[in-house]
Amino acid sequence: METGSEVLRVWGLSKRFERERSMLQHLYDWWSGQSASKVQALCEVGMTIFAQETVGILGESGSGKSTLARILMGLLHSDEGGGMLLGNDLFDKRPGIRLANLRRMQMVFQDPFGSLDPRMSIKNILLEPFKIHGIADKQDWNRRLVDGLAEVGLEPNVLARYPAEFSGGQRQRIGICRALLLDPSVLIADEAVSALDVSVQAQILELLVRLKEARRLSLIFISHDVAVVRQLADRIIVLYRGSIVESLSADCLLKDAAHPYTRRLIGAALTLREGISKAVGVDVKKNDSVSEPQSAGCPFVAGCPEAFADCSDAPKLMELHPGHMVACHVPETVRAVEKIASLE
Repeated sequence: METGSEVLRVWGLSKRFERERSMLQHLYDWWSGQSASKVQALCEVGMTIFAQETVGILGESGSGKSTLARILMGLLHSDEGGGMLLGNDLFDKRPGIRLANLRRMQMVFQDPFGSLDPRMSIKNILLEPFKIHGIADKQDWNRRLVDGLAEVGLEPNVLARYPAEFSGGQRQRIGICRALLLDPSVLIADEAVSALDVSVQAQILELLVRLKEARRLSLIFISHDVAVVRQLADRIIVLYRGSIVESLSADCLLKDAAHPYTRRLIGAALTLREGISKAVGVDVKKNDSVSEPQSAGCPFVAGCPEAFADCSDAPKLMELHPGHMVACHVPETVRAVEKIASLE
């Protein structure tokens, strides 16, 4: 597929989950006829992924990154919204279309220990995609397994072994191999290195980059690590409380980030890695934990030191300049003031 052509497009994805309740609270709600309160995990998320592009999804824990990935893979159903994958309805429930979409888009999971069945040999784990998708040429199965393992740096002798015999990095290589056996066009890596040692992280990241280039994949890389996402991605989408607050080129992240939350993430990363205190001049005004109930206005209003009256209304994504979108009232106000001043 030619670089720049559209591979995946989703729009208006929203998802709400019921809050956890005790059995007593559950019974009380049932008796009183009250419905369970819900938390908004995703709010009208939309994005487009192009061929051979690496898109980083950046945000802290609880921002909706994994929920988005699981909805894209069909592991969760969205409450609203739609999507297209290479001309097919992404959320079509017909078995034939569903399997065709899964062949085109695969996922590497965060936990290399929990994503492999400990009761199955590596050979049986890797053969599952062929069986599920009805790939009939069984004569070719073994060759494809051996070639796939070699591609991720593993020897054929691992096929007879079990997941418990491998390290975290090796298990993640097996997970990557399994995801690529069906020759997908899109690979989703959901926090694929966060559970690994730092030295192993670098090896897996290098492997993902090499495979992406060799197979001409589109890669959706999900992480909370600003430095890793900036290193891998061509474009970065920043999520906060289930909403996209900013989307911009990775090259522009450090110098052009406009949303206060994005700047706070960068400042925290620089402080941790380089000891640069308040690197971008954004502090948290007050408690803005993602576990707190969300207000009807801007999702970041509780923690934004620049908030003002207009922030009581939810902002829409707007274009600051080509390729840079931000959902914030403050940049729009600054730009409007500068435009008026230039006309005077």
